[in-house]
Amino acid sequence: MPDPGGRETLEMPGTVRELLPNALVRVELSGGSREAVTAHVAGESSLLRLRPGDAVVVEIAPYDAGRGRIVRRR
Repeated sequence: MPDPGGRETLEMPGTVRELLPNALVRVELSGGSREAVTAHVAGESSLLRLRPGDAVVVEIAPYDAGRGRIVRRR
């Protein structure tokens, strides 16, 4: 999905593993590598109440693969 800034982003499904301070969430990505990223909830979705175990979709920018934003809940 194209980013308004002209950068390409990658959307990946994942599972919430841990709620962190400052509205951050540790998300384990679904896939072969099982890596985790630190993400925040984007836009109006910030009203979502996330709990560990919730399935979400994370948008990851190419310049920092360890950070992302939660676009929606699956």
